[in-house]
Amino acid sequence: MTLSTLVKNPFIPALLTLGNANRDKATQPRKQNFCLVMFVVGSAIGLGFTSEPVLASTFNAGADFSSTDNPNHVWSYGWSSTLGSGLNLFTQSNPLNPNFPSDVWSTPTIPALMAEHNGTESILFDRVHSRTFQPNQLALHPGPNGQYSLLRWEAPETGTYSLTSAFSLLDATAEGATDVHVLHNNVQLFSDFINSFGLITSSTSFNTTLSVLGGDTVDFAVGFGSNLNFIDDTTGVDVTITSVPASVPEPSSVLGLLALSSSLAVGSLLKRQSSCPS
Repeated sequence: MTLSTLVKNPFIPALLTLGNANRDKATQPRKQNFCLVMFVVGSAIGLGFTSEPVLASTFNAGADFSSTDNPNHVWSYGWSSTLGSGLNLFTQSNPLNPNFPSDVWSTPTIPALMAEHNGTESILFDRVHSRTFQPNQLALHPGPNGQYSLLRWEAPETGTYSLTSAFSLLDATAEGATDVHVLHNNVQLFSDFINSFGLITSSTSFNTTLSVLGGDTVDFAVGFGSNLNFIDDTTGVDVTITSVPASVPEPSSVLGLLALSSSLAVGSLLKRQSSCPS
């Protein structure tokens, strides 16, 4: 059959028209998908700069204390033989004595080395050792041979955190003297000595902002001080760590980027508008 015969055949134009229609119908879903994608992209551009900041999380050593779990979420209670050496977890949990309702984490092999907590909402006064605990206050006591009592915080996720800490001797005697430290991944950030004289109690504090990776550690350590004596060295350790929330970009800083992104999105939509099914 010759070409002229095909052209003169009355059925050929109809078949060609039907083929074109089928081809258009086959590409219609792809056009719909493209338009849907462009709509989503445009919406994301408009909404991406209006997201709310991440809410802050606050960790307080006294309020979060646990007498049953160690580690306790982000907190651990233990000791080290030297400053910055490995953490040994306290394994024994029991009251210091039946007449003083404090909670204690300790080790059965080293006397006096412990973390102690007032879990009540009242001030506790220990008449035997002349110590005063504020409500929900946590304290550390060093060991007899230079062992450090430790409170450890482990970062739950990467971010920036605000840290406030205060150390104070709780024994109202003339013998109390300790050295206190804050370490990030065993690198010292802060160090000081505190001493108590009679009824006057010494204290010190350290505040900072830290950028950490998830799993980083911050240790709060208490040693037996410049007098090399662990007697009457109960030291209050008040720590609060708060994540710094992510900020929403200022409108002026993203205006150019927003305008450019919107223009590109709108241009693409207009270019393809005739191709999108109604």
